[in-house]
Amino acid sequence: MRLLANENFPAAAVNALREKGHDVTWIRTEAPGINDKSVLARAQRESRILITFDKDFGELAFRSLLPAASGVILFRLCQTMARDTFTCLFISSDCCLLFASHG
Repeated sequence: MRLLANENFPAAAVNALREKGHDVTWIRTEAPGINDKSVLARAQRESRILITFDKDFGELAFRSLLPAASGVILFRLCQTMARDTFTCLFISSDCCLLFASHG
């Protein structure tokens, strides 16, 4: 799966996705600091699905009429869980499963 991980996406999750064979581009290393419109445009241009914790992308994608070839997966977790206890993320064409621990 072709994914674009937003700058706020955890390194552990990016690495886990890559280890599973997914084609992941990470804004934090490829284009840090670019604005949300540019991130969304890149996802569209590269036919990638954007994965993010930033809820502003939902509205932006709607207003931009983001085509079906692209998309946004929004994760809503508390900052502590997202930063410290992200253990594994697996994405396939059928489903998205997020496994996180509270310990």
